[in-house]
Amino acid sequence: MALTIIVRSKLKSRGRSDIEKMLLAEGWGGSMTGEQADKCEYLERKFKAGGVDKTTHFPQHQIDRVK
Repeated sequence: MALTIIVRSKLKSRGRSDIEKMLLAEGWGGSMTGEQADKCEYLERKFKAGGVDKTTHFPQHQIDRVK
């Protein structure tokens, strides 16, 4: 007989814009400018509204394409 253990995490996965904000708040340097962070947040909202549930980390070239 096998024992199966299911562990469910209550931690919210964070997007790249959230991680950027945390780094700046803690005093570490950011990897994006403020404008790029806003564009990244826009992309995350757009994907969430489109029905994508998982958090995606957008590469820099996709963030730079947003107008």
